[in-house]
Amino acid sequence: MRSIEESTSMLGLDGIILWNRSLRIRRPTEYEKFPHVEGTRPVPRLDLSLLETIGIVIIPTVVDDGPNKIFLANLPTMMDEMTLLEALKLKDFGKIKAFHLVKDTNTNESKGYAFLDYEDV
Repeated sequence: MRSIEESTSMLGLDGIILWNRSLRIRRPTEYEKFPHVEGTRPVPRLDLSLLETIGIVIIPTVVDDGPNKIFLANLPTMMDEMTLLEALKLKDFGKIKAFHLVKDTNTNESKGYAFLDYEDV
């Protein structure tokens, strides 16, 4: 990125489904250790609705705690995000607000459980 502001705005793309994969966009773990030098320019706003018009779906990967948070367990570990999302949509429960498939940080393989939240209770 050309600036701190641009890289900050890119965090809004976290959870985007691209080429049948859910992208995770995060700051490195060392980010908080360094002093922040904020730029003078405002953080650009991404118009995510434009991505949806060309078929790119953005589903956040952070599922907030609350009464609508759903825990899915005993999932086959070979299932990826896209397979699970398609299965969840087939039941016609509504639009998914957030989804997180928990993976092993070393192998990037599913641990067999996930969290999700639908837009409509």
